[in-house]
Amino acid sequence: MQFTTRTSILTVLTASLIPYVSADCHESGIDWHNKEAAKSMASQACTLLLSGTYGPEDTYNGQKVACLNTGDGNKIDFVIKHITEGNRDLPWAECYDGLQKEIGGCAKGGQSDYANWYYKADPNEGAC
Repeated sequence: MQFTTRTSILTVLTASLIPYVSADCHESGIDWHNKEAAKSMASQACTLLLSGTYGPEDTYNGQKVACLNTGDGNKIDFVIKHITEGNRDLPWAECYDGLQKEIGGCAKGGQSDYANWYYKADPNEGAC
């Protein structure tokens, strides 16, 4: 009985320390042609466009988007949204970490919510 109580308390404490995550992989569309190149493009997008200060959820400055051409006739659409109240800074490392998870974890791209942020990385046919 004592073991069960301690296990339950440990489970509750552990669960409360894990940030909220909701993830979806795209089921249609094109596959990543080169995941390492896509991760490099995510790094560029974070450096040039996506890291920095975001406004509150559901405001004009609460979202940033980037479209980069892959060089093989396709493109990658990146979207990051701030999904909590108030202004918040998104450092490069956090920007890249969120996007590379969508590239590495989903064959056709995906989208996820991680605590304060929504990330989307989506390979598509055509140019930006």
